[in-house]
Amino acid sequence: MRVKMYTVGTMGLFGKSQKGSTLGVDIGGSAIKIVELSSDKNRARLMTYGYAELPQNDEGGLLIEDPKRAGLLLADLCKKSGCSTTRAMAALPTSHLFSTILSLPAVKDRKELKPLIDAEVTKLSPLPLSEMITYSTFLDGDSEKEKEEKKNVRVLVTGSAKTFVQKYIDIFKIANLQLQAIDTEAFAIIRCLVGKEKGAIMLIDFGSK
Repeated sequence: MRVKMYTVGTMGLFGKSQKGSTLGVDIGGSAIKIVELSSDKNRARLMTYGYAELPQNDEGGLLIEDPKRAGLLLADLCKKSGCSTTRAMAALPTSHLFSTILSLPAVKDRKELKPLIDAEVTKLSPLPLSEMITYSTFLDGDSEKEKEEKKNVRVLVTGSAKTFVQKYIDIFKIANLQLQAIDTEAFAIIRCLVGKEKGAIMLIDFGSK
């Protein structure tokens, strides 16, 4: 199963019109939250939502470390919430992500930068590149004029361990949901709250970790 990994600058649910609804799933350490949204004239319309958590006396560890238990809990939550879709999107927690901004020489064809990006990420990443799934986003303008004027380009690289991403994939398989894409929590919040705001904004997300 191939799953896209999204980051800043890439549109998810609201990037383009989609038929039907999509399920957003948040998997925490001991709880799962879901929300089903549909697109109504390019605006989000809430269809249903749900929340389920493990009993307080449950000492089985984090949900993400037990895909079978998490998948069954997610399936039960979807059933009780009356979800009408099997299409879903999820977000990886920031605590399990690697992110960095690289400054690289500007070139006309940005595909030529991939070897340079991989080389820099290899130096900075906590894991070998072969053990990670990474996604690169150019932070500067895409017009030919902007490319010619800049001597350097900034590239945001986000990644996570393949083994961790696979656990998410397994959870959705067990829950019989079609995982459309994996986002990152921080960047999903940016798209949700900032919109087209041009000023500088700091967003702070306080989670359990």
